[in-house]
Amino acid sequence: MMKETPFAAQRPCEGLGEPFYYFASLGSTNDTAASLAQDGACHGTLVFADEQTSGRGREKRRWITPPGTALALSVILRLPGHGVETLPYAGLGAVAVSDALAELGVGAVIKWPNDVLVGNRKLSGVLAEVSWTGEQADAIILGIGVNVLPGAVPPPESIRIPATCVEWEAGHSVSREDLLQRIVCALGRRLNAGASSWMQIWEQRLAFLGQEVSLKSGSGSLRGVVRGLDERGRLLLAQGDRITPVHVSEMRMELVDRAEE
Repeated sequence: MMKETPFAAQRPCEGLGEPFYYFASLGSTNDTAASLAQDGACHGTLVFADEQTSGRGREKRRWITPPGTALALSVILRLPGHGVETLPYAGLGAVAVSDALAELGVGAVIKWPNDVLVGNRKLSGVLAEVSWTGEQADAIILGIGVNVLPGAVPPPESIRIPATCVEWEAGHSVSREDLLQRIVCALGRRLNAGASSWMQIWEQRLAFLGQEVSLKSGSGSLRGVVRGLDERGRLLLAQGDRITPVHVSEMRMELVDRAEE
């Protein structure tokens, strides 16, 4: 149920964050934002849940947000004249999170396409989805989850990638309200600067740049050296003399450990 909270003091920034919808508990902020978009909610609308019970990432992996420990938010982006390709916007979200972390003294990298890592431990995930009205794609729903406090870090046996939280990495207490404001402002700044700007930063912050990785999906696998991104946000993988652009297509990336070969 929506109610007044200290989070309601969040100020719109760079054209994002207004109106602001706060929920004490919600299944999925992306689902709620998509419903609002279909009802005509404007560009910049922000949905926030203190607890998220049915959040998801890529491949429909669960992203559970315990109450009072993390950030679970979605922003409606209405971008007339833009296509419905979601991959670049996942990168935009990850860049904004890494910007906000840098302001707190935490250096982060982006594991293509949408995970934010610190020391090879996952701290944040981003999910960009298209909102449809009938057969018309009319908005991008950009969902962001961030482990802020230790209570948000799932037990090791329940996850595939080691996890961490902002407070551990910063080495001091962190205000969720402050971090939310920083992320929204960074997201707005990057969006307003244009895609070429944030794509360049995304490429600079890629995890495993210049290293050999393995990409796996249900239909097969690829292996090569990460060389960067193309203009559509696809990963450029060097395989001998050939550069292969890889679309997200639910592929999972792992660093190749030569010591185990």
